[in-house]
Amino acid sequence: MARIQDPDAECLCDSLTARYNRTVDRLRALKDRQQYADTWWHALRAVIEAHPDGRAILADAHHRASR
Repeated sequence: MARIQDPDAECLCDSLTARYNRTVDRLRALKDRQQYADTWWHALRAVIEAHPDGRAILADAHHRASR
């Protein structure tokens, strides 16, 4: 884009492509991390709901998180 105004300006295509690729890799890693956290959360929630004191545990967790 800079070369439109100044034909002698440094081309930034390679650096922009590298930044884009790093961003895409980071986004992919974050999505993988979120998917793992979601899976873990659903498994944990299922265990708590199956526990005889599940409602009390959830109420206590909600109370602690609301502080």
